Order: sequence, then C-alpha cells, then structure tokens
Amino acid sequence: MDARIIIEAEQRSEGWHNARLGMFTSSEIYKLMTKPKLKGEVLSEGAKTYILEKVAESLTGIREEVPTTKAMQWGIDNEPLAKRHLARLNNWTIEETSFIKIESLNWGGSGDGWVRELNGALEVKCLNTVNHLKEIRDSEDLKANLPMRFWQVLSDAYLRECDVAVLAWFDPRINSSLGLFTKQFKIEESDINELKEKLKYAYDEFHNQLEYYSKL
Repeated sequence: MDARIIIEAEQRSEGWHNARLGMFTSSEIYKLMTKPKLKGEVLSEGAKTYILEKVAESLTGIREEVPTTKAMQWGIDNEPLAKRHLARLNNWTIEETSFIKIESLNWGGSGDGWVRELNGALEVKCLNTVNHLKEIRDSEDLKANLPMRFWQVLSDAYLRECDVAVLAWFDPRINSSLGLFTKQFKIEESDINELKEKLKYAYDEFHNQLEYYSKL
C-alpha cells in the first residue's frame, strides 16, 4: 500500500502551490502517459520535458507563474455552480478535497471534489461551448479520445482511494440537459498499474536528473 500524506490547503492558495512544487500532479499526469516515438523507450520526449520542469522547480524552489486567462477564470467561477447542480440532481454529497501526495513516487493531486455516495473522485470542466460539445462527443472513449481528462481523474481516484471516477462538463449557456453532462467509470486495476508503471520510470528519471544537476 502506498503511504499517503494529506496537505490541508485551499486550492490555489500559497500552501497548495507549495505542496505541488516539484511534484507530478494529477492535472498534468497525462504528459507522462504519452507514447514515445522511438521503439524500446518508455518515456516520450514530452514526458521527459515535464520531468525536467519538476527538476527545475525542485532546484530553484520556484514555480513558473501561469497567468489566469479569461477561459480559466470562467472555469473557476462556474465550478461551484456546477457542483451544486450535480449534488441537487443526483442527491449527492460533494465534499471539498485536500492535496494528497505519495512521496515515494513524487506524485500528488487534489481534484475538484469527493462524492460520498459513490466514493467517487470528481473533476469538473467548464469550457467554452464548442469545446464543451466536442468533449461530450469524445467522452464515448475517454482513454482514447480524452487522455488528459481520463488520467487526471484516474490519478485523483487512486490518490483518494476511490472506487469510481466522475467527470462532469458544465456550460450554463446551454439550456438543455447537455449543459451538465457526466461520465462515470469504475477504477480498473489494469489502468492503475499502467499509470504507476509510468510513474516509477518518471520517478527514477526525476531523481537521476536531480542528482546530475546537483553535482555540477
């Protein structure tokens, strides 16, 4: 069993950002899951770049500032409304979540909520209408078509020891049932094993790079 450490910090707070510094996180874990172009390699070039970014954060203690775009602010503003609708329509109790990390894999995440009745990890996406509709269509095969979403919520679910992963798309501008669309799936051991295998390779690469640059 992987030992978990819970960091009580509000999302986007200084404490939350500090907890994430230098760690592989659920929101970007998909970068490790991309397939390499060269035969025989395990980590893609994109994965190696992501690992090096975490090395840089660890060496400097500084995270790259990402400005809040209009689209990002839309998501931040509408997420609470989406969760209220989800709770009311499904008779769910949705609780806020803490940052959970597994230090042995340099990995952590917080997620958008925990659904008590399902023991489910929740991720909410509030996109522009075109992307909202596109992702609903593509969600027929989450792993193949929306790997960013699939691996994020799967990562959240494993960290929180959940049985189910729940993805919700919310667009209040759509005045129909399409405005709030959900997709649930049970956590499969094969997917968890695939994720953890990549994380183990990434963890080794991270420490090899960290050791290399620390000696220079």
